[in-house]
Amino acid sequence: MAEAFELLVTRMDGRPVAVLVESIFEVINAVETMTFIDRPECILGLINLRGDIVPVHDLRFHMTGESRGLIPSDQILIMRDGDTKIGVAVDSVETVKTFQEEQLFAQSLSPNAFKILKIRERQVCFDEIRSILEM
Repeated sequence: MAEAFELLVTRMDGRPVAVLVESIFEVINAVETMTFIDRPECILGLINLRGDIVPVHDLRFHMTGESRGLIPSDQILIMRDGDTKIGVAVDSVETVKTFQEEQLFAQSLSPNAFKILKIRERQVCFDEIRSILEM
């Protein structure tokens, strides 16, 4: 039997971005972030999530090099990087969908294939769908 992958499909600037459900801690509505000295451009700020200070990455900046800041309709994916939580701001969360290996393979051949969002060593990374299939 082919392996199945559960992905959360989100949107950023109209483009689909998928995240492995297993790496998501929770999804929250946009909240005001706290700025800090020497904040990298890719970080919108910090939030206090029930006592945990969580940096919120600007997915738009990671994708386009531009930022517009958070707006009330945005959502923040709280993802895990080991014991550390990292927020990633997205325009919207669409659905959780289970993909069979064959579906992902077919999707990976499409020029409109979605990117896979991952957190590695506290950094936002994008992988091609094929990286999931090779796991």
